[in-house]
Amino acid sequence: MSSSHLRRALQVGALLGVAAFLAAPRASAQGMDPDQERARQLIVRIRRSMREIDSLLLSGAKPDKVEKELAASQKRIEDLLKETESKSVAVIKNIDELVSLTKT
Repeated sequence: MSSSHLRRALQVGALLGVAAFLAAPRASAQGMDPDQERARQLIVRIRRSMREIDSLLLSGAKPDKVEKELAASQKRIEDLLKETESKSVAVIKNIDELVSLTKT
């Protein structure tokens, strides 16, 4: 993770800590303040999103998987090029044959 990403993650973590403190239920008989409930919901969403981001970053950081996928793609492209070349050669032969038929 780059230093800017790490710094951003630390900032988000600090904000989550402050938000959790602010959203902590107060000792009141009337229940949770609507603003506190909204803050709690936002914290839940932020935490869920941060876990998803972590998961995406970790899945993208698997070089062996990426290398295998790139190698497979390269192999498919090479096979397609060989097949295209083969078919092109056949087309050229057919055109040559057609040209020779028209000359006679």
